[in-house]
Amino acid sequence: MLFSFAAAIVCGARSALEAERLQAHQVALFGAPSDSTTHRMVAGMDAPMLARIAKVRAV
Repeated sequence: MLFSFAAAIVCGARSALEAERLQAHQVALFGAPSDSTTHRMVAGMDAPMLARIAKVRAV
């Protein structure tokens, strides 16, 4: 789940909804995305982690 979510962010997802939509295209590789799991994962990220993700995406 984490890898497919990270791949969706790299592909340009800017929200959990966009990440889920991009993950839907990768079902054969990673399995079906779960709304609740994605939301719990994002909710569990702290501010430093979100800042690092934003920094990497900016590059």
